[in-house]
Amino acid sequence: MRQFSDESNDYGSSTGAFFTGLFAGAVIGAGLGLWFAPKAGTEMREQLAGTARDVSNRVSKTVNDLADRSREVFDRAREVMNTTGDQINQVASDVAKTAHTVRRGTQNIQAAAERT
Repeated sequence: MRQFSDESNDYGSSTGAFFTGLFAGAVIGAGLGLWFAPKAGTEMREQLAGTARDVSNRVSKTVNDLADRSREVFDRAREVMNTTGDQINQVASDVAKTAHTVRRGTQNIQAAAERT
């Protein structure tokens, strides 16, 4: 049976691969932009700095959104586990009470049979 934490490791490695690809794409794009740009060096550096800020802001927003969603999923999973645990405890208690009642009924029947 897989543990909840094992699933989060799979999710983490796919997220890591996504951000690695995102970073590699940004670096390649910036390099190609410099290579083919007809602009002056100062102007190009300002544009690259602006683009880097934009990419940084987008990545930061994406990471925050993923963290928020992860927290929501984790909280929901915890709630389901707690509810399930409570239900299992209730069923176990009901079964124990029923078994006790059956046992007492069997004892009463045996006692009545012995008296007759």
